[in-house]
Amino acid sequence: MMPHFLESGKVVLQILDRAVAKKEVIDIQDVFFRYTLDAFGLIGFGHPIGSLLKYLSNQQPVVSRP
Repeated sequence: MMPHFLESGKVVLQILDRAVAKKEVIDIQDVFFRYTLDAFGLIGFGHPIGSLLKYLSNQQPVVSRP
């Protein structure tokens, strides 16, 4: 079970690093919700849900600074 949390945790770190580098404000509650969803998708069903990938794509951030 722990490897699944670590795998999803690495994606969260990438999201946070990207937000800091681009000086973006992100909805951390949404990030943690998606982290939980992705981790439990792997644990419960054996398949990645990939909901965190929204933050790593080229989509606009949830909130950005002017």
